[in-house]
Amino acid sequence: MKSETLSGKQLLYLIIQGFIAYVGIVLWHEGALRSEYEANVAALYEKSVQKLTQESPEAVARWAVLERNYLKQLTRDKGNPINKISAENRNKEKYGNPVGPTYEFLTAELLKKGIPADMTDQQIISSAATSNQSINQRMNQTAIIGISLCLLYVVITAIKVFVSHEDKVAVLKWEFIGLMASLASGTLISQVLANAYYFFIG
Repeated sequence: MKSETLSGKQLLYLIIQGFIAYVGIVLWHEGALRSEYEANVAALYEKSVQKLTQESPEAVARWAVLERNYLKQLTRDKGNPINKISAENRNKEKYGNPVGPTYEFLTAELLKKGIPADMTDQQIISSAATSNQSINQRMNQTAIIGISLCLLYVVITAIKVFVSHEDKVAVLKWEFIGLMASLASGTLISQVLANAYYFFIG
């Protein structure tokens, strides 16, 4: 690799490497966000129990639903905007809104299942503090895939620098430039696509 210029083939390799790194970082980040969300959701039950000493079960259940939906929204806002759109669309299909179920929706669903009316609030409080385990497992796997891709990028970069007969500092410089360009362009493209979706569809 020349210190000042890159051939078309070398540029293509840099783009592919950068794409691997970008996807890896996104998947790793989404998995980490899910773990953070899982912990925050689990903490809701203890907070709900404390609130039950001062408020009615219905008031606490309504609070728990709102808090759970707030945590969903907060987590999605921290993640990739394309993933946020996907999650919002799932909620629209399931609950009729992009955020999550309402207290009224959950109460009606429990009554349909035969849960006594005087038990629905406690059931809502308990379920609000329990995250979907299948999604948790899937996102843990997503994080592992992301970490693996990041490690693959590091290995490829290290090998290229090690075997290069050119100036290794220059090679490493181009690798860094390629990585930064890929991360910036990937983030920009994701945000532009998300903004276009909200403007024309959402």
